[in-house]
Amino acid sequence: MKFKSLHEKAKLLDDSIDEYLKTKNGGFVPMKNLEQIVLTVFPEARLSNYGLHKLVFFLRHKSHELALKIGKSEAIELDHKAYKLMPADLRYVYFARVFWHTKDCLLQEYGVEAEVLAEDLVQLKSNSRKIRFAGHYLR
Repeated sequence: MKFKSLHEKAKLLDDSIDEYLKTKNGGFVPMKNLEQIVLTVFPEARLSNYGLHKLVFFLRHKSHELALKIGKSEAIELDHKAYKLMPADLRYVYFARVFWHTKDCLLQEYGVEAEVLAEDLVQLKSNSRKIRFAGHYLR
């Protein structure tokens, strides 16, 4: 497994989130509280982006730039499934590589936006009916 030390920290983060949820009786951790929990476990992380269901942190590990996504387990699992359903020849060209995921975390390469060739876009759109990405169909 790549980045095993980060994986161990991510499992610790999952446990911290579960403990928080037990004390608050349900729901999910508010994003501001989640950010503080993440920065406690990953002090070197930098908040990069956020969405309705996830926070994205930038991590540097040796020479690798990584994105650690943290959110509800359903959203993380949905991202992982969408990545696995992409055709392999397009997956590695247009999407950042996913290294591993835990219950509430997903580690992937920190990617930059890429131009999509017209014929590849047609194939991605045709596959979008099968692939749900973060609760929304790819369009």
